[in-house]
Amino acid sequence: MKIQSNPAGTQAGSFGYGSFSGSKLIGGIPFTSRPDSFAGYFAYHIAAGDTASVYLVLKKSGNVIGSDTLLIWGTNTGFYSRKKARINYRSAGTPDSLMLIVTATNIRHVNPSSYLLADNLGFVPTSISLPNGDFESWYSRSYLDPIGWTSENSLGLTTGEYPVTDTSNHFGGRLGAKLKNINQGSYYQLGYLYIGKQGSKGILPGISVNQVDTFFTGYYKFFPKNNDTCTFAVSMFRHDSLVGSGQFYSKDTVSSWTPFVVPITYIPSFTGTPDSAAIQIAAYKLGSKTSPRGNSILMVDDVSFNTFSTAISELSETALRFSIAPNPFSDYTLAQFEMPVSETVQIKLYDFAGREMKSYPATLLPAGKQSLRISSEGLAPGMYLLVLNGGTIFKTQKLVVVR
Repeated sequence: MKIQSNPAGTQAGSFGYGSFSGSKLIGGIPFTSRPDSFAGYFAYHIAAGDTASVYLVLKKSGNVIGSDTLLIWGTNTGFYSRKKARINYRSAGTPDSLMLIVTATNIRHVNPSSYLLADNLGFVPTSISLPNGDFESWYSRSYLDPIGWTSENSLGLTTGEYPVTDTSNHFGGRLGAKLKNINQGSYYQLGYLYIGKQGSKGILPGISVNQVDTFFTGYYKFFPKNNDTCTFAVSMFRHDSLVGSGQFYSKDTVSSWTPFVVPITYIPSFTGTPDSAAIQIAAYKLGSKTSPRGNSILMVDDVSFNTFSTAISELSETALRFSIAPNPFSDYTLAQFEMPVSETVQIKLYDFAGREMKSYPATLLPAGKQSLRISSEGLAPGMYLLVLNGGTIFKTQKLVVVR
């Protein structure tokens, strides 16, 4: 859905359930759930000095019990980016009504050149996402750090650059994170980001969780020097005791945005639910006796538990039809999709350790229906990820091989 004000600027571009009465939201629709967060996918061009907004109010018996405001500014027209906001509850209980308004501009100072494309708006029940997993928000101080994460930037600047910075070379949204090992002569300042606390015997919990997550995912690029290996690691805890963990390592050059998957393995005796987690991302191989080997660069974006954040352009979102059948399959399956325009597409298959299992030659495909026969030859039983990557299209699809 595209939202934009009328050309004269006399009517703000908006849609939703309810309306404004002064500064208050009134009206709405019946709603009987207590979601944790609001989320949606957005592409947008918001004029300088203007702000798009998502206003949410939850009421019970006419009284506000929860609310939130999601602000959007800047320009992001190439890809839809996922934005999520935690609902702030003022009291217990389940709402009985909902008011939701999405605007493409400041309703008090309408700018008709601002517009917003919105899709897949919805609520997240109770799961807890990684803070700032899309790396869109950064502390503004003498050095940058992604909000919710910790780096070695606070140790100071001696070579003209910090080991962790934001970058406009991103997968989704406007920004990603760039990690670089910086040679200081006798040592390296580490390209290292983490959520948690550094303990004497390893990483300690940093965020709360409330479900049994099975993998940690995201997208990355890697440019190693002197055989460096990048690291993605996750640790799950219960009452401060380690109950599960997983690691992903890569020493290959990865020059285009590629998904990684870190399967989380829990100790056999653990049957409960973790209550906290820690995340580590490094441009070198983490370990008690390892250190960077060179000025390697790791870029990372859109990290999360259990689900890929698939960035899709407006064109592919509205026009690309994609199906795989049978799925699960034992011998072969057929992927069918419809190209909205003619362009070169690269198709690859990854296992859930992030290893490339099959690669199909990049091919210029005409507009229209296409198909690809995928054989299970050489694939062990399990789950895989098929990735379609083109100039205006990015699509991922899970496959399951059975015997």
